[in-house]
Amino acid sequence: MDHDLPQQPGSSSSSGSSESSNGQRRIGKMFNVSEAQVLLDSIPTDYGTCTDEEPDSDPDDPDFTPLPNPLPSQTRIDRLTVAAEAEDCGTAGDDEENCRPSGRSVLLTKEFRTFQRMKRNNLIKKKSIYKRIMLILEYFTTFFDNSIVDDLIFQTTLYITQQERRVSTVTRQDILGFIGINIIMGYHVLPSYTHYWCEDPDVSVPFISSVLTRNRFSQILSNVHVNDNKNLDKNDKLSKIRSLIAKANSQFAKLYDVRRVQSVDESMVLFKGRSSIKQYCPMKPIKRGYKLWVRADKDGYISKFDVYQGKNGKENQKWNGFGLGESVVCEMVEDLFGGGHEVYFDNFFNSVPLMDFLKEKKVSACGTIRSNRKGLPLLMKEKDLKKGEFDFRTAEDLTFFGWKDNRVVYVLSNFHGTDKCSVLRTQKDGSRMEVSCPMAIKDYNCNMGGVDKADMLCSLYGMDRKSRKWWHRLFFGTIDRMLVNSYVVHNKLEDKAIPLLLFRRLVAQHLLTAATPPQIGRPLATSRCNTPPNPPKRRKTDLSVSEDIRLTARGVHWPIFDEKRGRCELAGLLSPGVLGVLAGLESPMHN
Repeated sequence: MDHDLPQQPGSSSSSGSSESSNGQRRIGKMFNVSEAQVLLDSIPTDYGTCTDEEPDSDPDDPDFTPLPNPLPSQTRIDRLTVAAEAEDCGTAGDDEENCRPSGRSVLLTKEFRTFQRMKRNNLIKKKSIYKRIMLILEYFTTFFDNSIVDDLIFQTTLYITQQERRVSTVTRQDILGFIGINIIMGYHVLPSYTHYWCEDPDVSVPFISSVLTRNRFSQILSNVHVNDNKNLDKNDKLSKIRSLIAKANSQFAKLYDVRRVQSVDESMVLFKGRSSIKQYCPMKPIKRGYKLWVRADKDGYISKFDVYQGKNGKENQKWNGFGLGESVVCEMVEDLFGGGHEVYFDNFFNSVPLMDFLKEKKVSACGTIRSNRKGLPLLMKEKDLKKGEFDFRTAEDLTFFGWKDNRVVYVLSNFHGTDKCSVLRTQKDGSRMEVSCPMAIKDYNCNMGGVDKADMLCSLYGMDRKSRKWWHRLFFGTIDRMLVNSYVVHNKLEDKAIPLLLFRRLVAQHLLTAATPPQIGRPLATSRCNTPPNPPKRRKTDLSVSEDIRLTARGVHWPIFDEKRGRCELAGLLSPGVLGVLAGLESPMHN
């Protein structure tokens, strides 16, 4: 609400408080006391609610909720389905009726919807940093919700009881602080986790040491559990962490409606210890570790993932008649059957029977394929094709392409036609040249990088926690993927995207703030205490500064001039005669 209040003649426009010509005290730059009172009286009493007469701000609207004051620390998350803009057609030249608009559901609290509505109506000019952190934390806590925290508390306490260890009870603040500290360790890397509690100024992190002690962090790291060891499924090698993976996949599918275009690919979680499910992939950036099957969109949102357990895994048992790669695709896109989605995958998964099966399930699929797969027709030889030329064969709903780039690339699709387009290719001299290609090639290149982008977001500031326990890597890797998904949803919903580092920092800061116990009552002053504080322990042998630095009299060990008189650390080590000689050296440090 704007008011045009007249400014008194002779008044000063300088900042701070001043006296006007009529003797009234002026506040700030513009208003005096009486003018400020007029402005305060003009503000309606129901300022916390939207008073505009716009349809979207009507209090009778069921979606409208007044902004609470103060903002609660725990808010209930409601789903709000937002229609997304129609995506580009899958192929060039398709009719307009073949373009399938996509929808996605994003997460909004009622308070945040009210906040956005008030912001549109110019009732709020700028977000405070407190609300910014709260809202960003809500994006993460929608995936890492209270049920996961409660399960971690229960299973960790149960494991401590079963092992009969003398460890204090694990609380919610302990788990939140433990997760927040591990997030910080992802972007603030030190050689060892014990260095975060070191008192040396070059490695210490006081923000971490003020939340959890080093011993408490080590206790939680040694005892944290996800499942009961006495009720493990012997047929499932991932039974120790299966509940967390299942909960994460359920959250990913429930809280976000997938986009029309998806991609399926492999992913790796680094692990160099001993495990029967560890894989060796020499062509991957991470050569040794756990192999994951991941389905994601091109923005990097992970919709579903699973861990490969070997040739006797559930993929081969559930989808009889298919090989490993074909079974993985069927398992990853099972919830998309009948939805008219597009799925892209590489030549490890693709085959002719898989394309026929997906076509029956109303799933459009496209991917590169190996030329020696069964059921493929013969194409022109590679030496007969020039760069930019391609040959194709069609049979029923399948189209098989052979396109010559630097070498021949083979693509099989169950929904693409024979349309042509052009792509840019970089030459040896750095110039860019247009090369003709099938539309299936261009769509594959545009939509296949979703899993790679998700891996990039996980690896930038991931929780690279080394451990001898084989399942710890998967535990922290699952939390990393929750962080990545919450970051992707945040950037889709907010007006301005933020860097991944800032997002992780804000989430970690609020988790550590929530883990800090509140101060109840007024702290007692030292003078009011009945018992004097314990005197500091005197050092008998070692000095606080190493010998090399102490004798240089420069750098970090330069003498400090202070009004308070201190004791020399050498007093307990040297004889009285030597102390008399050094008395002159200590004099500059005191007045």
